[in-house]
Amino acid sequence: MSPVKKIQLKIGKYTLKKEKKKLRRQSLSTNLEKATTIGILYNATQREDCEVVKNLVIDLRQMKKDVLAFGFVDLKDYSDNFKPHINYAFFSNGQLTKTFIPKSIDCTNFIEKPFSLLIDLNINNDFPLEYIASLSKATFKVGSTGSYRNGDYELTINIGENKNIKFLIEQIKHFLTMIKL
Repeated sequence: MSPVKKIQLKIGKYTLKKEKKKLRRQSLSTNLEKATTIGILYNATQREDCEVVKNLVIDLRQMKKDVLAFGFVDLKDYSDNFKPHINYAFFSNGQLTKTFIPKSIDCTNFIEKPFSLLIDLNINNDFPLEYIASLSKATFKVGSTGSYRNGDYELTINIGENKNIKFLIEQIKHFLTMIKL
């Protein structure tokens, strides 16, 4: 990353820190059975990851859950390969400010929607996904251990060196079904 981009990212992280101080979010325990609305954040740049998330969405829809998967495409333009669908939305580098903060209406809507469960599959710690997840109004957040998630999430899962979305999803499903309310 160039020195200019590093400075821009630092400014973006500073902006996020200020926004988080203003955030008022109600935290409620939930599990996979009780959650009614589920938001999923992930990096949609790789086709394989999209397929894994698609299977997760299908599983959750079969459980009668209202699901929205929101993918970050780490490209300037994604319109040729990624079509929005009722359960899927995408944003790309073209929808970021110079400080890497998402600026699309879809991003704002995702942040403001009070999901009963937010599943953060951001294993690469992409800042635009961090921004959205950190400011989300979701009442229960789950993701892998580390980085920005440790202090802000109700459940973090240590996936060790097995940093792939499929393994993380398996672990999230396992732990969310173990929670008894």
